[in-house]
Amino acid sequence: MAKKGMTTLRCPAVRAKVCGVNVYRGFANLCDLSDISQADIYDQQRNPTGTQRDLSPAHARDAYEYVKNKDLGFWPEVFLCARKKDVVTFYPVSPELPNLGLLEIDAKAVKKSSDIAISRVDGNHRLHYADGKQSGYSRIEKQVSFCLAYDLSREEEIQLFKDINKNQKPMNTSHLDGIEVRLTPEEELKHRMPEL
Repeated sequence: MAKKGMTTLRCPAVRAKVCGVNVYRGFANLCDLSDISQADIYDQQRNPTGTQRDLSPAHARDAYEYVKNKDLGFWPEVFLCARKKDVVTFYPVSPELPNLGLLEIDAKAVKKSSDIAISRVDGNHRLHYADGKQSGYSRIEKQVSFCLAYDLSREEEIQLFKDINKNQKPMNTSHLDGIEVRLTPEEELKHRMPEL
């Protein structure tokens, strides 16, 4: 894995096609994924072709605190899109295993690009503070899974963003409350959440 100021991010990956989308799936430190990707925030005046909604700083803080302070935790994979082909190279391990290999991302070229080279389709709140660039937030050197799509048009990327966000179903809060009761010792529950 690469460190702060990296020029290249290398990680093991699998190349596949998922529901018609060409992707690489792998694992990398959250801070490194934050370094090599950008949110394309929609703004009616300044960026009418953007895909991402406005960032909720509170939601991004909660995501940061969750992963920073949990010894045992889990997130679904971060979903990115390589808009520029020349910043990503895949090296198969062998001719017998052409879809298993090493994914190399040219972080230097990503940072030099005037346009977004790798966009955040899903996971912007998880990635926002992870790079440690904002005061009060250190880099998160914990490994997470990611999916990096490639060979998508902007319209296809926007469609996938819409599909991911439109199909999320909120969970019933009474079910979550029941889980909280099961996981919290009785005395702590009495003090912290007496309503439960």
